[in-house]
Amino acid sequence: MSNENIKILQDKLKENPKDYAAMEAYAIELSEIGENEEALKNFLYLKNLFPKKPEIWYNIGIILEKLKRNDDAIKSYKKALLYSPDDTDIIFNLAYACLKSKNYDEAESLFLKVLDKDKDDEYSLFRLGE
Repeated sequence: MSNENIKILQDKLKENPKDYAAMEAYAIELSEIGENEEALKNFLYLKNLFPKKPEIWYNIGIILEKLKRNDDAIKSYKKALLYSPDDTDIIFNLAYACLKSKNYDEAESLFLKVLDKDKDDEYSLFRLGE
């Protein structure tokens, strides 16, 4: 990901400010280069337009974790799970955020839930060991 991609997405958004897919991609690109506050603003805008889209809540959670706002990230992941309750990526990220918050019981339960769906998930197995 690069500043070139950001420029391309900015140009797309200038042409069509309602290109929500471009806006989402732009926010992801911003986060990947460390512009998390700006990325968060874009995702919060998208959340207001598409409040039931789990991918938006999930990405908000990722950015909040990067900003060390772990409790808010947990809330965001839980919101994402309301709309996509079987998504193991969301469950894993929520579990890891709980682990970082020292909520070990919830983290363990969530990692085990991931392993119920994919018994060979090495990341969940590793984190359970922590």
